[in-house]
Amino acid sequence: MYEIMIINVVVVIVMLLFLYSGYKQGFLWKLISILGFFVVGWLAWMASDPVSSILALYPKDQVPLQGTIVEGVFYDSMNRLLLFAILFAVFEVILLLLKPIAKLADMIPVVSTLNRWCGLVLGGVQGILLVSVCALFLTFPFVHEGKRYVQESVLQYCQPVCTAIWKLVEKPLLQVPVFHEQTESIKPLKEDEKQQLKQWLLDIELDKESVDAILGALR
Repeated sequence: MYEIMIINVVVVIVMLLFLYSGYKQGFLWKLISILGFFVVGWLAWMASDPVSSILALYPKDQVPLQGTIVEGVFYDSMNRLLLFAILFAVFEVILLLLKPIAKLADMIPVVSTLNRWCGLVLGGVQGILLVSVCALFLTFPFVHEGKRYVQESVLQYCQPVCTAIWKLVEKPLLQVPVFHEQTESIKPLKEDEKQQLKQWLLDIELDKESVDAILGALR
């Protein structure tokens, strides 16, 4: 219950901060920020594939099912996700270089007022997007009790947005080249390895249908 309260407080604070920043920074900059969010996300995801083949940043001792034939699949996928997060942050910093251009709208009085109030609305939209992405991340099977945190907190109201976001990224995620390359090269699982993998997937609260699909891909 304590964790749920913390999540609710954090979500409210984040939304207030985005509303305030939207009003202060104006519509033009917020529009650049939102469009940049998707462009930066796409660029970071595309770049993470070749970079992950060069850099191995994810700690190998944190990979589940170590010593099994599926260890490589988990490591490569987690390493790419880590590099994606790093590249996303780097590209977002680069995007900040456009901020002085967006500030030109504040020099015109009438336009400045309209720019700020429209920025308030857009700031709210940006806040909802960010909170929804966080809620979506919490529903991933490797996040312990993540689904419960979403279902019992204010994050539950982000579910429609989460569903829309997932529909956009589901196909690209399922087509990650490194995953297919690794699974195609893996030898058939032994029965004890299959049971070990199945138990781990169930322990992290993955539904039975998804577990069967993963095991089927690794046979």
